[in-house]
Amino acid sequence: MSAKAGTSLAPFKKTSPSDGRTELEDVQSECMMLRDKLEAVQNAYDKSISERHQLERSLADQIDRYQGLIDHSPIATCEADLSEAKKHLDLLRSRGVTNLEKYLNDNPDDILISDYANLWKIISINELGLGNNPGDPDGMLKKYSDSIKNVLEYHDNHVKYLNDFFEGRFDFVNELVGPKDYPKCFLIKVSVPNGFQDSLARVFITHYDITTERALQKEILLRRQEEARSRELYKAEEELRRQLEQQMQERIEFTRSLVHEIKTPLTSVLAASELLTSQSGNEVQTSLARTLFQSAIELNSRVDEMFDLTRGEMGTLTLRRARVNLVELFHEITESVRPQAILKNQRLVENIAPSFPDVFIDSGRIRQVAVNLLNNALKFTPENGTIEFKAYPREKDFIVEVSDTGPGIGKQEQEHLFQAYHRSHRGKERFSGLGLGLAISKMLVDLHSGSIWVKSEEKKGSTFTFSIPLTQPD
Repeated sequence: MSAKAGTSLAPFKKTSPSDGRTELEDVQSECMMLRDKLEAVQNAYDKSISERHQLERSLADQIDRYQGLIDHSPIATCEADLSEAKKHLDLLRSRGVTNLEKYLNDNPDDILISDYANLWKIISINELGLGNNPGDPDGMLKKYSDSIKNVLEYHDNHVKYLNDFFEGRFDFVNELVGPKDYPKCFLIKVSVPNGFQDSLARVFITHYDITTERALQKEILLRRQEEARSRELYKAEEELRRQLEQQMQERIEFTRSLVHEIKTPLTSVLAASELLTSQSGNEVQTSLARTLFQSAIELNSRVDEMFDLTRGEMGTLTLRRARVNLVELFHEITESVRPQAILKNQRLVENIAPSFPDVFIDSGRIRQVAVNLLNNALKFTPENGTIEFKAYPREKDFIVEVSDTGPGIGKQEQEHLFQAYHRSHRGKERFSGLGLGLAISKMLVDLHSGSIWVKSEEKKGSTFTFSIPLTQPD
């Protein structure tokens, strides 16, 4: 026990006989008890200090680990102090501002827009967050602040998350689209820990670069739109095809009916005119009957051409293939038109190879093509002119050429020769006919998997040529 200065200690006295101890002994016992308590307190203090050091080391390790995770995070991360911005937001609220977005759009000179860099204080930021400003968070912030003032995309996104703070939201996600010279798209997640929502002294901001994802989404959207448009076009095309098929079917039915209506009386005219030609004894009547018969034949040919063209356009024109001796076929063809050449004082030259491989073709249709080319040559070649029919085999096909010494065909007209209803103009003359012969000839050659073409120069005659593969029966 201690005593105040200037006082003397009272002498020790004996205790009562019942104790058997002196006062000194009591004091000593008290001192020992106090010493034990002091030791216990000291031990507890030492243990507390040790635990505190351990906690401090653990906290430091956690901070280092946390900072390491942020620094090496694949996500741009920033911890910022927005307390100055919060003060200005509170000031605006105290002045009666209720709609921050409208206020900032009406007041672009407000410091939340014009001087935003000075309302921020970056506590920590990883290298990925610095982006194009490594080691310079202030420079990054100033660049961002300038973008807010000058670029509409940044301005709109910036006002959006300031409005979230203003309306009391402290954990939200916004999307930020960069300007045209920095076409990046970020998903920004903002989070304010509990205890800092009144001051915004600590705000965590992460930027997820979703440029690639947005580009893919845009591409997918565009593809879906294209697919939808393609489906619409396909439906429209289907409907047009259906209408076209219906119209073509109606056309072929009309043509078939027309051909039937013409053919029925024409057959009688042909038979009667042929009979008159053979039985008439009067020269004038015989001439008239012959003219009637030839005109009926010509009309019958035109009707057949019209029907063939319609069937060709509908895809119903077919071939009747058989093995054919081409030498005999071509000789028959030239001889069938020779009388016409004689009547016009024209020279018909036959130049047919002595032999051909046997071929598997529709001889009637090949005859039709060759006769059509010969008739055209006879029509356009003047009196005393020459027509040559030439036919020869090659390794994989055979060739038929019909040449004339007529007026020739201009290049512009050659482009339309094989189109239906094209009527030829050569020189100053316009010739009769429906303009179907060459179109049908091309159809028939195509059905044989062949080709047909023309070579001509004005005033130098023309040469029409077609080739047919040397096909064999399957």
